[in-house]
Amino acid sequence: MTFKSCLQKALRESKGFFFTQKILALCVVLLMQKKTNHTRLLTFFKICIFMRQKITYYYQAEFDFYHREYSKALEYIDYFLKFHPNHIEAKYLKAQILFSHDKKQEAWGILIECLNQTKRLKTWLFLSKMIENQNDASKLENLYLKHSQNYSQKEQVVINKYLITAFKKIHDYIQAKEYIKKNILQCPLEVVSKKSKMVKQDAINALRDIKIIFDNANIDFFLVSGTFLGCIREGDFIGHDYDIDIGIWSEDYSNEIKNKILEYGVFIQYDLNWIGGLKLKHVNGIKIDIFLHFREYDKIYHQGEVVKWYNTTLQLQKYNFIGDEYYGFKDFDKYLSENYGDWKAKKADFDNILDTPNAVVMNNNAFIVHLYQLLMSQYVKNNESKILVYLEQFGEKI
Repeated sequence: MTFKSCLQKALRESKGFFFTQKILALCVVLLMQKKTNHTRLLTFFKICIFMRQKITYYYQAEFDFYHREYSKALEYIDYFLKFHPNHIEAKYLKAQILFSHDKKQEAWGILIECLNQTKRLKTWLFLSKMIENQNDASKLENLYLKHSQNYSQKEQVVINKYLITAFKKIHDYIQAKEYIKKNILQCPLEVVSKKSKMVKQDAINALRDIKIIFDNANIDFFLVSGTFLGCIREGDFIGHDYDIDIGIWSEDYSNEIKNKILEYGVFIQYDLNWIGGLKLKHVNGIKIDIFLHFREYDKIYHQGEVVKWYNTTLQLQKYNFIGDEYYGFKDFDKYLSENYGDWKAKKADFDNILDTPNAVVMNNNAFIVHLYQLLMSQYVKNNESKILVYLEQFGEKI
């Protein structure tokens, strides 16, 4: 995070506390950003607890949450909430801890409390992440119908997006499509939010953290997709990129390596249902997608919810990238040409499903929903006719 983002987080989490505790909160947020600071951070916690700074228990809970020490995290956050029962950020954190600790109903109850306490859209985001079946989705939809009048049209569009994600997660593409259509009718493109660009130093730190974990496990991972394109074409991250893409061979992936990643102390898994591999979010906000790569005869492929991407080059070699060495495909021209066509030309508009020559649609219903979602994205400005042609091929009419 930038210093500004760290400050905003600290002020949000220390709202209602004295100035000295706001400074304490900022120090903790800054120290939490890097794994190398965590030993010092634990010492800092001990000092602050000795000095009876109650806000320390909130951050100790967050620290343990990132280390998958859920029982300890729950003890700390409960102790903090005894003194600050209406602290909304603490309630959000407790809900995340409970859900990760397989206590979904308790987590859901905490978020219902939050709905009655605040209009923040973050509550709906967390609720949508807990959807695991049709019953959960119906409960969420009924909650929305009950509370929707409390939100502006623009806010309803955002909540609808969370509902869309929830319905996609359980493969209810009909309902997902209906909510997208509502958004298209309700909201002009001007209010569509853009994805945040990465802060370069944060991206470097996040990539180095994942490298340490894989190196310690003797697993070779490699740069793929937009991250590898940036490595070859620009020797840097692509300016408009919003996440990091890496790959590992499917045979190298196991629950053991997943646990090592999630217990390292700076990563959480932010999409539990993704079939492509592992979606991670670093404590500094950077997202990393780890794609499992499968061998299929003389080809390899990786996949998402909608498509599989096929490539015909398998051999890896090391490349210098952002001050370190990372594996990528040796025949980079073939790999990037298969993924992007003319990869040397910079493209302002690019969709990793419609514009990748090597993509093969595996789920038509998910593809249709993706097309509708593109109508609510910046991509539509220069590509509306292309999207509509695809939709017409599936008998869809706006």
